[in-house]
Amino acid sequence: MTYLYGDSTDSGLELNYIELLREFLDFAVQVMLSEHRIATARLGADDAKKQATAELDRLRSLGASVTATLEKSKSHNSKSATDQSIVGIQQATDATLRRAAESLKQRVAKNEQDLLSSRSRERAGNAKLIEPLLLNHRLPDSQSSVNVEIDAEGQSYAAEVLGSCKQGLAWRFSANIPSGHYFKETIKISSFAPELTISLPEMSGFVRKSVKLKPYRLFPLFLTSLKHVGTDIIVQLRSTASNQDDSGVDIQVKQTSPRVCITRLHKGEKSPPFDAPGDDAKKLIEMVENFSEKTVDLIGQRSRLIDVRFDNQPLANYNEPTTLVTRLIQRIGPVVSKIAEKSLADSELVLKRILDNGRREEIFASKADMRNKIAAVPKPARWVFAPLGLGDLEEGVGDNDQTSRVDRLASIEDDPLAAFDGDDDENDEKTKVPRQASDPAIQEISEIIALAADEEDDEPTELVAVPTPASRARPSQVPPVMASPAPPRPPASQSAPAPVAAQRSRPSAPAPIARSGRQSAPVPVPPKRSAPAFRKTPPSTAHGAAPAPARVPMNTPPSPSGDSIDVALAELDADS
Repeated sequence: MTYLYGDSTDSGLELNYIELLREFLDFAVQVMLSEHRIATARLGADDAKKQATAELDRLRSLGASVTATLEKSKSHNSKSATDQSIVGIQQATDATLRRAAESLKQRVAKNEQDLLSSRSRERAGNAKLIEPLLLNHRLPDSQSSVNVEIDAEGQSYAAEVLGSCKQGLAWRFSANIPSGHYFKETIKISSFAPELTISLPEMSGFVRKSVKLKPYRLFPLFLTSLKHVGTDIIVQLRSTASNQDDSGVDIQVKQTSPRVCITRLHKGEKSPPFDAPGDDAKKLIEMVENFSEKTVDLIGQRSRLIDVRFDNQPLANYNEPTTLVTRLIQRIGPVVSKIAEKSLADSELVLKRILDNGRREEIFASKADMRNKIAAVPKPARWVFAPLGLGDLEEGVGDNDQTSRVDRLASIEDDPLAAFDGDDDENDEKTKVPRQASDPAIQEISEIIALAADEEDDEPTELVAVPTPASRARPSQVPPVMASPAPPRPPASQSAPAPVAAQRSRPSAPAPIARSGRQSAPVPVPPKRSAPAFRKTPPSTAHGAAPAPARVPMNTPPSPSGDSIDVALAELDADS
């Protein structure tokens, strides 16, 4: 049946391209999304690997720093408690660093394994995705054939439908043989030709120079297999209906001369191929082609996809399945564009077919509906569908945030905050803080602030935040500053001077964050440094700044009334 265009002119098309396009877009969109998920996972795994590599470098640097520090403290007296402690610290440090490095390596290996498993699952799903398309439609430039083979018991035949198209796709379906079909029961050659006999050379005569032909009866044999191999048809006839029988003949009918080639089997022994003479060849061609014609109607009985291959590889293992999508679009794109051109409405695709009694059936589809299917694909990948001529692919209901996921992940390496750039709502203030907190530097600041908040209140401290480098923080995203707790309130008779930090504060400094319900003036922001830093200053007193703590000499013996640990802490505090 041929179709008409929307303007009622003859199209010459034998396929319903509108219904085919619907099914094809469902398949193509899912394949594109699957590849996008694989690419996103690949970028995530690469980013995690880079972070792990950086962590390993930091661990090496830490190990070297600890070793250098411990070496400075050695007295080269292996019996001293200090040197023995240094050895123990060094061993514990090495073991800790080794465990941390091994943990990082295992994490990277697990990420790679998870990526491979995810990719295998995604690619294996492509075979399931294409099944409805191949089951319900005939692809352009495709051809199909049916193979039948009797079961081991010789009771019934099983059928398979093989198909292929010029775009490199090949498939194999199982087929149901309906009740009453010619191949529903076992076939004996006598039912087709009651007295069919041909001439074959004797098995023992093949080794002699002269070949002696003898009559060979085919009518007692059973048809056990019929296969289509390219343009050739191969029929197997056996003395019993079981496919395990090894006595009979194999007949191959070719399109080129010699047309018929026969191989005789007897008790598992095969004779050399024999080209059938003219009269016998005609009989055999008629019989084989008759069997082949009776399998054609089984093409429509496809039930389950057994195997699908692309460019002679299983589709589930093909590394770039989007190539199949591109090839099919290049084939059907010009036809769809022609249908759109011949449709009376610019927003529709229309085909017509003539029915009986002078009636006409119209098949149509909205271009907007087709674009909405494509809208699920990230915008940078939609160009693949441009040859279909469905209109502006930048529009469509269903646009999602997957459009730039890969691009944003790729930019994280250069700018950790680049992944969050976008058209944020000016009033969406609640989402800005979590986005800033996702940056590693700002997260580190938040953690240190949280630790500072848990300190004892007996020594009020002043914490000053230094902004992150320009490569990691922008002027509009200065992290919040943690202010120092307010000093003790002086008696009413005294006027407490303003804290030093408040005297040096600038109007442009961000508002302080109060702790435990107390709030102080903003603190100044010192010059930029390579990493967030905090300065701990003594609290102000009623008579001015507190005096600096007295330095304790390193060789000062511990006080009889004090503890050696307190002296060590005082030394570290004085050195700092």
